[in-house]
Amino acid sequence: MKANVLLAGLHDVVIDDFFLHTEDAFFCVSTSMRPNDIRNHAQIFKPDVFVFSTGKDPILESEYICTAQQYLNKAEPLMVLITDKTELEDLNPIAKKYIDLILIRPLSIKVIQEQIESRLAEMRLQKEKEQEEEKQRLQEQQLLIKKEKKHVLVVDDDPVMLKTVKHYLEDSYIVATAPSGKFALKFLEQRHTDLVLLDYEMPELNGPEVFRRIRENEALNDTPVVFLTGITETKKIKEVLSMHPNGYLLKPVDYERLHQTLESLLED
Repeated sequence: MKANVLLAGLHDVVIDDFFLHTEDAFFCVSTSMRPNDIRNHAQIFKPDVFVFSTGKDPILESEYICTAQQYLNKAEPLMVLITDKTELEDLNPIAKKYIDLILIRPLSIKVIQEQIESRLAEMRLQKEKEQEEEKQRLQEQQLLIKKEKKHVLVVDDDPVMLKTVKHYLEDSYIVATAPSGKFALKFLEQRHTDLVLLDYEMPELNGPEVFRRIRENEALNDTPVVFLTGITETKKIKEVLSMHPNGYLLKPVDYERLHQTLESLLED
């Protein structure tokens, strides 16, 4: 596909040669030194390349290059300056900084064309690289979104304990709380959780009974359950351990150990 080349400048020979000898490679349009013309061409023509050929008026040309850059900014064309050493030295440094490719006369149109095509190819490769990097960044971002915080359900009839445990865990996990075994089972019927922290002694349904119902439910029986309780009676501890929970932690809570337990059970 031909590149759109917008030509301007005071060196008419270069502009004429461009039209005559680059039609196979470029679609060329010339513009005047009037700011309104460059603005209109920038909006309508949307050039891939802007070629400016200097003459003998460095002040006017410096101002024009700065104006052209401003109007062409959205199109982001390759900015090419065709000049000689003396004219280059006379150009304002601010104007020079906007130029991507400087070609020093005398040069044949063929060489100018090759230089422009080479730089365009480099720009395309760079753009493709940036697009690929952006695509990869978005993919990584999506993976991070998918890899969201794990969900933990804390079941305890003590509201202070629920609030305290939630406070300690919510930076690392999405934490829901249930004030009773009955409420916990109803919650689990409607919502997914990745782990249950379960108190032992609760009214109506105690921890062991809630645990038994979780294990009997096909949709829930793989959910890790960790008892978090103040029960220290040997008989009750043995009863719980015989049910093979995924963990058993005593109150008052050792939060470092709690975090370690959850990490080991919830790691991907």
